[in-house]
Amino acid sequence: MNNLKLSTVLVIAVFSTQIFAANLNLTPSAHKTTIIVNEGEFLEVDVTTLPKAVLEAVKKDHEGAAISKAFVNKEGVYKLVLTHLEKESTVYSSAEGEWLEL
Repeated sequence: MNNLKLSTVLVIAVFSTQIFAANLNLTPSAHKTTIIVNEGEFLEVDVTTLPKAVLEAVKKDHEGAAISKAFVNKEGVYKLVLTHLEKESTVYSSAEGEWLEL
């Protein structure tokens, strides 16, 4: 009977450790994610329909820039044309507001 209890505790401990370790890998990081995107498949969307996380990321990381155009592809990648001090730049973001490089 004691062996059964000990075995049960060990199994629970092993699975708990694996779940904990897996969750450590899911925490957001400050690193950029690189995703290869086929640029020809973007559709223009209204800037007012952008996810809140995307708008907040632009406000935080591109202070003073305005989103002049926005596009999205079927993978949920947003292509944003930003205007700041009469210069335009294009950036790419996930729906969660993470910056992506092409």
